[in-house]
Order: sequence, then C-alpha cells, then structure tokens
Amino acid sequence: MTKSQPLWAAQQESAGSARPGAQPPSGERSSTEKPGGWERKAELERAARINQLGEMTAGLAHEINQPLAAIIYTLTGAVGRAKVGALNNAQMLEVLQTAIAHGHRAAGIITRIRGMAEQHVPDKTRMQLGEVIAEIVELSSSTALRRGVRLRCEAAPSLPAVLADRVQIEQVLLNLIMNGVDAAADARGRHVEVVVSAELASDGIIWVSVEDSGAGIPPGILTRMFDPFFTTKAHGMGLGLSICQSIVGEHGGTIRAENLREGGARVCFTLPVEARDAG
Repeated sequence: MTKSQPLWAAQQESAGSARPGAQPPSGERSSTEKPGGWERKAELERAARINQLGEMTAGLAHEINQPLAAIIYTLTGAVGRAKVGALNNAQMLEVLQTAIAHGHRAAGIITRIRGMAEQHVPDKTRMQLGEVIAEIVELSSSTALRRGVRLRCEAAPSLPAVLADRVQIEQVLLNLIMNGVDAAADARGRHVEVVVSAELASDGIIWVSVEDSGAGIPPGILTRMFDPFFTTKAHGMGLGLSICQSIVGEHGGTIRAENLREGGARVCFTLPVEARDAG
C-alpha cells in the first residue's frame, strides 16, 4: 500500500474529530460530572479492553506459546546432551541464560495482557510513544497473520516523550489496529496489510496513523463510526471507537478517519508532546 500524505500536512478535516480536554485530568472532577461517572467510564473501558482481548485469544495464545516452546526445546536439547556427557559448564550456562530470556519474554506478554484486563485507575506518566506502538504491534502480529494480514510498524525514531496513560493509549492502538486488520482481511486484496506510523509535526504534536488496505469506509458509516453503541460487527459492543475518542480527547488530542485515494482507510489521532520536550 502506498503511503499517503500525513493528515497534519494535508490540513484536511475528516469525520470523527474529538474535542480536546473533554474530561478533567486524573484525580480531578468537574462540578457538572455525575457521581460515579468516572467509575462507570472505567468499567466501560475495561469491558471494551476485555472484549478486544477476547477476539485476539488465538493470537495471544500463540504469542505466549512461542517463548514457552523455545524454553522446552532448549532445555530438552540440553538434557539430551548432558546424558551423553556432551555439555560442559559454559554450555550449560548459555542454555540456562537462553531459557531465562525466553521466560522473561513470556512473562512480559502476560503482564501486558493482565494490565489491560485489570480495573484501571488513569495515571498519566512520561512515556516513549514509539516503544508503546512497537509493543502493541508485536502483540497483535500473530492475530493479524492468522487472518492473512501483514502488520507493519513505521513509527519515526526518537519521537519526543508524551505525558499519557499507558494502558489507555495501548487500548486506543489495539482497537484501531484490530479494526484495520478486520477491514484488510475482509477485502482480500493482493497487498493485505495494516501500517501503523507515528511522526512529529512542526507544531509539537505527534500524529499516529493506522492505515489499512481494505475496501474503505462507506460514507454513512464514516460520519457515525465514533458514535457510542454504533457498530457494524455482528458481536460488537459499539463502544471501541467511542471510548478511543474519549481517551484521546482527555489527553488533549483529536481523532479522525478518512478514506485513502488508493483504497483503504486511515484513522489518525494526535497527542501533544510533553511540555519539557515541546521546544
């Protein structure tokens, strides 16, 4: 798929713009907010995350199985060599270090999954967006490949830090990526892929784009796709994109969608650079 001109450069308005600062920051409550509003919103966000992870069960199982299988293979081979006296101390040390590295990889995957499934209190911290994007792309790759979709990460190196809630941004990325995978898989074209990119604009804003090679978004859906409870999926909740819009807005950004001239669609959201890196 040919990469299109970034939205920030084209300066185009598309459907689905979110209003920046739609909710008060973590730990604060507006005078007009209903009691329990934050708690209810957190419950909806968690339900959407669990629903998304449920759809990725087979792919996530594969991601975890890979390092576990590597551990079994490595240790089984070492046992066989040890039985015939063909394993010295240095080789044993190398085998154990390899097994530990695979174990840490499996533990890291499980930790990320558990973090997204648990009840979450918003906590904005300084983070490197490029690293988060790379991790979510890696986590989603097996699910995408099982559906015949290539997932590619093109986040610009050395992006400045952002002040954001990691779990919430992971949720936004995961939702947009899996929507793109659905669209690309359904289209069944020759170049079936989803490209996730991120780059810094001249105004201190980072643009994150998820482009798919699908059939594009019908006009009637393009204008409603961020509405709560609107879905085109048979078993969808209709909350994913609405929650994404809310999360991005709370981080001072916007989210929008458009169809690409060469086919497919792009959903793009912005995050402001942390103040100390803005200059």
